Amino acid sequence: MGIPALTLSLRDISKGNTDFATWANMGYAAWALGATLVDHVFKVEYRDPVRPEILIPYVTGYYLAIGFQAAAQYKNGLTPWAIAGTACVINVAASFYARAKGAD
Repeated sequence: MGIPALTLSLRDISKGNTDFATWANMGYAAWALGATLVDHVFKVEYRDPVRPEILIPYVTGYYLAIGFQAAAQYKNGLTPWAIAGTACVINVAASFYARAKGAD
């Protein structure tokens, strides 16, 4: 999902048509690159045992990235914003619920 987000951002930047959505997509693309490096390239184990110095920025970056992308939908009207925002809240709640129940 980081590649489409980056592609949209670069398209907006090349057209000189940047807005909040451009930077929200760029933020998500940056998080996705970092996640790829941590999880797949360097294979850093931070979930079990929990390493807060890695886990907290990783999770916070993800929640901020998807939250900003949801907030960026406001320019498209109340309905897309409400759908994206609700999906973001459900995603965050499900993540916390799964973690509380011991699922990774």
